Formats: sequence, C-alpha cells, structure tokens
Amino acid sequence: MNQPPEIPWIEAAETPWGVPVLDVRAVTQNMISTSADPQCAANAISFGRDDGSAFAADEPASPRLIGALMRFRVDAPYARRRAVSPARDGA
Repeated sequence: MNQPPEIPWIEAAETPWGVPVLDVRAVTQNMISTSADPQCAANAISFGRDDGSAFAADEPASPRLIGALMRFRVDAPYARRRAVSPARDGA
C-alpha cells in the first residue's frame, strides 16, 4: 500500500518571506499530468512561461466585488524592479 507523501511546514525563520510555508514539493515535483487533447496539452505547456500579464486588461465575467483584508510584505528592491519592468511596459 502506498503511503501519502509527507507535507511538512517550513518554519517562518527558514523561508525568505518570513512566514510559514507548506512544503508541497513532495507532491508537485512528482506528478505528471496528461491529456488526450493536443490543444489542451500545448496550452498546459505554456503555463510555465505565463506570468498572468496577458489578462491584465481583461474584465471579470461577473461585476461582483469581494472584499478581503490581506496584507503582503514586499521587499522594497523587488517592488522597485517590478514597477519599472520592461515586461509591464509592453517592451
């Protein structure tokens, strides 16, 4: 009988973000996904190169708004680099 993989927490002090992280690599790095549809397979291969910017100008299908009080700490050097990234300026 196969045992499920161990999925441990990585303590906040051991992550670059300073928050605890659930380490799912034992699952995600050992799975293979397949499709009988070549179009779906080609689309899935593109996910590794996708940063979501292709959807930046898209409007949601529903006008519904959902509030969330979430805060994310961002390192200042990363925030500055991202703000002037050529990819965001269409270059």
